[in-house]
Amino acid sequence: MIAAFWVLDAVNKNFREDYKKRRDEVSSILRHLFKHKKTPASAISPSLPSHRWGEALKKIFEPHVFIVYLALFAVSVVLFLVL
Repeated sequence: MIAAFWVLDAVNKNFREDYKKRRDEVSSILRHLFKHKKTPASAISPSLPSHRWGEALKKIFEPHVFIVYLALFAVSVVLFLVL
């Protein structure tokens, strides 16, 4: 069960990072719109990110993801052995 959450968390983090560029583009357009009361001439619809599953699965072993789930796994093993 922990492994399933571990993979889903890594994939979720990857998807959020993929959308960062799009959020920044939209933010820039909105800042210009509110400041100048018109849409910038260079404004286009930001492109959707293409999600790469290989990159998402690499996130599993990054420290900020790995350590949490490794600790959860260790605690669950200890509890299993004690109970």
